[in-house]
Amino acid sequence: MKRFKCKECGYIHIGDEAPTTCPVCGFDAEVFYEMEDSSSSENSGYIEMLDDAGNNTVKLLRQKFDYLTELAAVSLSMSKQAKEESKEESEIFSEVARNLLDESSVAAMMLGEFLEFNTESNKENLERKIEKAIEKNTEMIKSFEEDGIDEHIATLEKENNRYIEILEKLK
Repeated sequence: MKRFKCKECGYIHIGDEAPTTCPVCGFDAEVFYEMEDSSSSENSGYIEMLDDAGNNTVKLLRQKFDYLTELAAVSLSMSKQAKEESKEESEIFSEVARNLLDESSVAAMMLGEFLEFNTESNKENLERKIEKAIEKNTEMIKSFEEDGIDEHIATLEKENNRYIEILEKLK
């Protein structure tokens, strides 16, 4: 199978051809370019394994990644809520979230859609994704301001500040 990368957001698609629209940023197929064959790379074991497995396995791994990531987010939310009631339960939910994220990271590596074969490219992709998250939060802030929902604006601004700190550490 071939690998196609979105020039806009860095999403990597595995398949015979690029998707008609990017599932991450929504741009048309024109933003995709075919990546070089990485089979000569010593780090390509996950991709080669996936190539041999076929489209059904890729589809199942994507579903697994999405499902595990969603469960991790819910578990972490439960941990934050439980902090007020029970520190012990909060820690249990937090541990569940870490375990689920660890499992989803394995699916992400096997998919090869989120990671490149070198750290610098991965870092650049992460920086772009964080910048997109800041943009989306800024859009939500504007929308909340227009709707007069002020109680969530401070939270989103704090989140953007954390993202900016992360970006500064990455650079």
